[in-house]
Order: sequence, then C-alpha cells, then structure tokens
Amino acid sequence: STSTVSPTSTVSPTPTVSPTPTVSPTPTVLLAPTATLTPIPSTPSPTATISPTPVTYRLRTLLNAAGTGDIQPKGINYFPAGSEVLVSANCYIGFLQWSGNDLTVDVIKNDPINITMNMDRVLEATCEPTETLTPTITPTPVTYRLRTAINTEGTGYVYPSGINYYAVGTEVMVSANCYRGFIQWSGDGLTVEVINENPIIIVIDQERMLEATCNPIDNP
Repeated sequence: STSTVSPTSTVSPTPTVSPTPTVSPTPTVLLAPTATLTPIPSTPSPTATISPTPVTYRLRTLLNAAGTGDIQPKGINYFPAGSEVLVSANCYIGFLQWSGNDLTVDVIKNDPINITMNMDRVLEATCEPTETLTPTITPTPVTYRLRTAINTEGTGYVYPSGINYYAVGTEVMVSANCYRGFIQWSGDGLTVEVINENPIIIVIDQERMLEATCNPIDNP
C-alpha cells in the first residue's frame, strides 16, 4: 500500500529585521551672549553744609541809681563774639565811674567806653545823684524850760522872769534886780564860781531852775 506522505511543513519566512533607527544628533544649544552690564555711575549726594551757630555773648547794662542817666545800650543785649560795643552812661548831672567784670583802672572813669565781647559782661554806671523832689522835713528843734524866781517875794525881780523855753544850746543871760542888794543864786547845774555873780550866763542844755536871793527889805 501506498504510504501517505506528510505534507512538507511550511517554513515560516525569516522575519524582517527593522532597520536600527537613526539617532538624531543632540541639537547644539546656542547660548545667547551674556549681556555686558554697564555700571551706572553713582552720583554722590552732596553733603549738606552745616553752618556753625555763631557764638554770642550777653551784655547787661544798668545804672547804680535809677533816674540819674540814660544808659545805652540799655538792659540785656546779645552780640557776636569779638564785637566791639560802645557803651554810654549819659548821666544827667555828671558821670562818676563804671563798675563791672574785666574793666581796667584806666577806663572806669571814661564815658563812653568801648568794650570787646569776649565773655558775658555786666556794666554798671554810677552818676551823680539828681536833686530829689521830696520835701525836706525840718526837724522840730529840741527846747528846754528855764524857770526863774526870787527867794523872797518883794525883794526884787529876775529877768527873764517866770517860765520860758529856749532851743537846746542857747546861751541865756539871767539877772537878779535886787532892791537892797544881791546875795547869790541857787539852782541846778550851777558851779561855786558863778553862784555869787550877777548877772550870769547859762547854757540851756537841760531843764533849768534858777532862784535869786536878795537882801531882805526892812519892814517899816
């Protein structure tokens, strides 16, 4: 018998090998050129100029006694350091002198004067005083009493007689006018040397009492 021949197996075709993909070249990165930075010049701010405060000194002027003059400059004023200032007292009657700090002997009698402001200064002017309009009160003079008398009435009289007043220090003459003859005085403040004198002069320096003794008159 005829053997059956198995059909020839179909040979699968050789697979087609895909071509290796072409690798694209890495793109070249072009770097933009670095920008050149132009430095901005810095304009310095102008420094503010600070003007120094000028140094000043105080001048105070016054009169020793108000109403005796018109001093210029008057009161309190301020002047730059180193300034020369003319100061005048303008006294109404007459100028005497200046007083104040840092004055020399050769200028205190001058008016006006120039002073240099190198410190705080005080100037005082002394003028001659003006006449005051205040009424003058005349003091009441001191007086003392003098009393005179006759020791025995009818033998004479004394002059000045009775009670009288005299200013202190006054010299008074006292006389005893005796009809028959004077004997002596008695009273305060009399010395032995004067009690037998007639008339006498006494000084009124206290209250005084004088008594005259005359010779008695014979009775009829």
